[in-house]
Amino acid sequence: MAPGLYKLGLLTDLDRQALAQYCAAVARIEEAEKALKDGQTYTTQGGRQFLKPEYRILQMPLRKYVLTAHCLAWHRAAGCG
Repeated sequence: MAPGLYKLGLLTDLDRQALAQYCAAVARIEEAEKALKDGQTYTTQGGRQFLKPEYRILQMPLRKYVLTAHCLAWHRAAGCG
């Protein structure tokens, strides 16, 4: 993906760290969503219910960062930025 973005002028060497952080954030979110396919909670042997830790990942500002990056990329690709 990066070589194509570079050819289009949408990615420069200065973007390398941001792209790495973006990819790591997307991977964490995808893993969390996969873990939550069977529900957002788990039940202990004692019958108590708790939110799965992955639920918290989706509530963190990390998700907002990734969504904002998506919007900026599309905005830039459309020639608007």
